[in-house]
Amino acid sequence: MKQTLLYLAMALILLAAISSVALLASDSKILEVPGRRAAVISALPLLAVGFSFLILQPILRPRWAELFKNLLLAATFLL
Repeated sequence: MKQTLLYLAMALILLAAISSVALLASDSKILEVPGRRAAVISALPLLAVGFSFLILQPILRPRWAELFKNLLLAATFLL
């Protein structure tokens, strides 16, 4: 289970990196992206990082105070 969560978190981080590059390419007019797709591409890195940090919490097993801070940090990326 731990290994599966770790692979899922790594895949989400890779997705965040790829979508960040796509966002930079669309901003520099290398890649033409219509309006709605641009909004999805710009939100995807933050969502992927937030979900990957949330998925890592059972693996890291922080103390309660640290877990609360980590959940608040993940919520900032998700919101």
